[in-house]
Amino acid sequence: MLLNKMEGRHCWTSKTYDSKESLLKLSDFFVGEWHALLETSDTSFESHDAIRDLAVCITDICESGQGFAVLKGLSTQDYSEEQLLRFYLALSSRIGTLVSQNHKGDKVVSVSNKMSGTLADLNVRAYNTDQGLSFHSDSSDITGLLCIHNSQEGGDSLVVSAGNIHNLILAEHKEFLSLFYHGFLYDNRGEENLGLPPAYRNSVFYHKDNKLSCRFYLSDYVLPGLEKMRLKPSKAELDALALFTRLCEDPANYVSFKMEPGDIVFYDNNATLHARTPFVSSPNVATNRLLHRVWINPHEHRVFPEGFAKYRFGYNDQI
Repeated sequence: MLLNKMEGRHCWTSKTYDSKESLLKLSDFFVGEWHALLETSDTSFESHDAIRDLAVCITDICESGQGFAVLKGLSTQDYSEEQLLRFYLALSSRIGTLVSQNHKGDKVVSVSNKMSGTLADLNVRAYNTDQGLSFHSDSSDITGLLCIHNSQEGGDSLVVSAGNIHNLILAEHKEFLSLFYHGFLYDNRGEENLGLPPAYRNSVFYHKDNKLSCRFYLSDYVLPGLEKMRLKPSKAELDALALFTRLCEDPANYVSFKMEPGDIVFYDNNATLHARTPFVSSPNVATNRLLHRVWINPHEHRVFPEGFAKYRFGYNDQI
């Protein structure tokens, strides 16, 4: 357990965050050849040198920089959704291995309002709703999102530094740190394999080799997970969760932005937590908010203890 203040580029606040450091432009890596790449049906273009260099830069920002990168320069007006997806998946595959995000084995899922229920329904996953999502990590090391359409109202993205949150907990309520390193029980949302429990314990923080890693899943999954296991949260657990939420939601600690059509964002789940404001669906289904999400583990990844980030290697490789 880390009992000293974290330092470095991963630890930032809304005032110290440098947007230029995490903003990438496609034109800085491609001159004109990327137009031809998007128009070709040849999927082997992921071996292109510029895609390789872009993947290396994104990985460096995620692993050694501020923890997330935003790529701009693609146009949904000039290219089809299929072409954008092909480029996005080629780039993601150069960053690392794509892993499954549900029991069906899907390695790409659409983030949209599928009208399938809300988080109050115990087996509904957050990416299928239009609800606001509290600050959380995803299971893989890196989450990628490609924006096809965003909502006219809501759907803003919020990001916070996990290292800074750890520092604030250490400064304000050091006594809670052991709880975060021990972790909480989370609801599997009906994705568990047959015979496995409906909830699982996951550490929020892990520290090794001078690297702090974080996995904090949606707080909406904690109480249902306990309920399914016929357990009740302790006062200390509730207080710790409330503290974590308060620190993440403090405007002094997070930055926000709104993805534009064609934007791609990559979040490092070891270094950041992300959130989403609720959004309003459009009467025109064809222009409803639509993102495509991938979960990626870089080819050279950190070493974690057994059981850390349960679904890190996908839902078809459950621990």
